[in-house]
Amino acid sequence: MALPYLRQSSEGRIINIVSNGAKYIEDSKVGYSISKFGFLAASHAMFHAAKEDGVRVTALCPGWVNTNMGKDSSSLSPEKMIQPETIADIVLMLLNLPNTVVIPELIVDNV
Repeated sequence: MALPYLRQSSEGRIINIVSNGAKYIEDSKVGYSISKFGFLAASHAMFHAAKEDGVRVTALCPGWVNTNMGKDSSSLSPEKMIQPETIADIVLMLLNLPNTVVIPELIVDNV
C-alpha cells in the first residue's frame, strides 16, 4: 500500500476516479451506484485518515466519459460526453493545488 510512503512525503496526493453514479442513482443501475457509493465512502475515509499527515485525497465523480464503457452504456453521443483529456486536465489541476487546500469531492457532470 502506498499510503505510508505518501504520509512520509507530507504532501502526497490520491485521486480516486469514482463516478457520479455514486451521487445520482438510476433504478436500472442501482448495483453500480451502490458499488460507487462504497468507493466514495472509502475515499472520504482516506481523506480523513491522512489529512493530518499532508496527504490530500479527492474523489472525482465524473458523468459519462467518452470511453468504451460510456459508448456501450449511455444514450449520449460521444461528442456530448466528457472527453478523457478533460478528466486528465482536472486530475492535473488537483495534483497541482498547494498543500494548504484540498477538494475532497468534485462532481463533473454532462451538460
